[in-house]
Amino acid sequence: MTGWSPTGILDLKPTTNQMASLDHTLCLPLLFILIISTVHVLPASATRSHKLKNAITIREVNRRGPYIGLVTVFETEENAFLGSVDFRPDPAHPFLDLSGRRFRIGKIHGKKVVYVRCGIGMVNAAAATQQMIDVFNMKGIVHFGIAGNINNSMSIGDVSIPKQITNAGLWDWLNPDKAEGGDYAAYLDFGKYTVPQGDGSDSMLGSIGYSYEELYSVSIGHKNSPKKVFWINTTQEWLQLAAGLEKMELLQCVNATLCLPEKPKLVVGLKAATANTFVDNAAYRDFLYDTFGVSSSDMESSAVAMTCVSNGYPVIVIRGLSDLAGAQTGDNAVRKFGSLAATNTARAVLEFIKKLPPNYNLNSYIHQSNGIPGPHSSALHHHHLFLTPTSADKLKTATTIRKVNRKGPYVGLVTVIETEEDAFLDSVEFRPDPNHPFIDLSGRRFLIGKIHGKNVMYVRCGRGMVNAAAATQQMIDLFDVKGIVHFGIAGNINNSMSIGDVSIPNQITNAGLWDWLNPDKAEGGDDEAYLDIGNYNVPQRDGNNNMLGSLGYGHEQLYSVTGHINSPQNVFWINTTREWLHLAADLEKMELLQCVNASLCLPEKPKLVVGLKAATANIFVDNAVYRDFLYDTFEVSSSDMESSAVAMTCVSNGYPVIVIRGLSDLAGAQTGTNAIRKFGSLAAANTAKAVLEFIKKLPSNYNVNS
Repeated sequence: MTGWSPTGILDLKPTTNQMASLDHTLCLPLLFILIISTVHVLPASATRSHKLKNAITIREVNRRGPYIGLVTVFETEENAFLGSVDFRPDPAHPFLDLSGRRFRIGKIHGKKVVYVRCGIGMVNAAAATQQMIDVFNMKGIVHFGIAGNINNSMSIGDVSIPKQITNAGLWDWLNPDKAEGGDYAAYLDFGKYTVPQGDGSDSMLGSIGYSYEELYSVSIGHKNSPKKVFWINTTQEWLQLAAGLEKMELLQCVNATLCLPEKPKLVVGLKAATANTFVDNAAYRDFLYDTFGVSSSDMESSAVAMTCVSNGYPVIVIRGLSDLAGAQTGDNAVRKFGSLAATNTARAVLEFIKKLPPNYNLNSYIHQSNGIPGPHSSALHHHHLFLTPTSADKLKTATTIRKVNRKGPYVGLVTVIETEEDAFLDSVEFRPDPNHPFIDLSGRRFLIGKIHGKNVMYVRCGRGMVNAAAATQQMIDLFDVKGIVHFGIAGNINNSMSIGDVSIPNQITNAGLWDWLNPDKAEGGDDEAYLDIGNYNVPQRDGNNNMLGSLGYGHEQLYSVTGHINSPQNVFWINTTREWLHLAADLEKMELLQCVNASLCLPEKPKLVVGLKAATANIFVDNAVYRDFLYDTFEVSSSDMESSAVAMTCVSNGYPVIVIRGLSDLAGAQTGTNAIRKFGSLAAANTAKAVLEFIKKLPSNYNVNS
């Protein structure tokens, strides 16, 4: 792979004029990205001339910035927005295509904007937002779309601009015998929803513990020290501006014959819930409102907001209510009023942009989310490239990345938690770069060094799919990497595998992308599979049911450099890179550790297996019945919370990817010798050994284009 320097393409030997022109870019405010907007944001198969052409286009676009970023989700919302006469495409560069998405450049009310449709789900939302921040000269993000109504005081057609958003889909799925009282924000007990209710009513599906995001942020003083948060706050300054929209006129009618009974309203300052779940279950809708006080439910907002907060950018969310969640019948159906909700949302977005001051300055932004100090605070690390107080600091970081990329390309390494990191960094094989051992970005420390003489770039992304997608996208955007090795520990789903074994899957699914359906919804839609919650009631009775209905397992929308622009493919499985799997096949005979210490050993020698399947979700699986459902339904052998997000982000960008996961426990059996705390470090050490051996097998002259 040809490496790009921050001043051009290393091996293309840019002319003196090109060098001078690109170097001049370094001095422009907030234009750090120009020095690394290179092959990393383009398909790996692109020609050198195409890469240079795109880099020059990005440079020219960014010189006209900064821009307000606009991120929406799907076509109905896009049509309402682009159908507005207020959007004026840039005459010279109306769009730029990256990672299968079309980023549109233009003006609204004389203000410069960059717009993208990210696609459904939290991985798409996090990756597209991170790429927009990395590649373009932004001053903040407006995220908008439609949502399901959770609050009975709101109505279809209303628009909500929330002050707080939670990822209500980050769970520990617990066995029935697990008592409440752990470190959770709330619990949902499946047994309380059995029908009919009786003495001893329960569910083998146990309960859900609602967990916290790990927020990495430029505004947290210590790098690689994420803060646990349940709520992500949107930007207070922008909410204050939006408050002036509450009196604006919204549409009441789709057409002359289809109108809402009341005039819609816009409300600022409510709460919202996000998850990889389309809520179409009334009981679960009521649970969300009663437990968290949220007024709307969608599948992207918290991912966009968290990515912005992580990078230190202002963000606001504007969502139009298209339906009452869990009541998809009659006049409530999305298909009837979805376009009206999208139009009202677009009108609110346009009015908000009109209210933004023309001279709004990102460096004056005081970020008040989650009690995190603003960019002017002494707690902000001086290496962060976007919010540093001086141009000199920005230039210093930009120059460092340029020098680092000139030594590339690198093998990208992405892991998740400290146990995995410790096992990897304790290896004597890792040699930090003597000049630039690390670069700090977005609250994470990217380590630079060598393993077996090969250049590597390493980062600990943090727990969950949003962190995994954003960190992977940032690594691809900013550094000259030739592929990603994702590794860590996982729960065992397959009884033919054991604790300490290492799995290198050939396919990974996001098994947490759901339609949560009412009990009366029959199977047979577009979902891949169904889990009927009533089938797990205890005791089983005639007419047994559960008000929580069933879960329909949906498909990811895969945007990819290899497909048609803005035409995502519905996929259930993400394939890892075949050539890398072939290399990894030789690892199946490698020796793995059997003992944690002299007194704690596994009963059998662990093994490494290539070519199984894996499941990812924002769910820590600690329920035996759900573990068995995953294996019986999808034939997966391991379960984790990040792998499909890393893999999908790599595939979207056209980069090779392999996943290496050590089995730390039998999912759903966190007792006795099975507990992660006993063998987690052993599984992490075996995983690190496999990663090191795989890197050793990679040809020194490995080329992404091959």
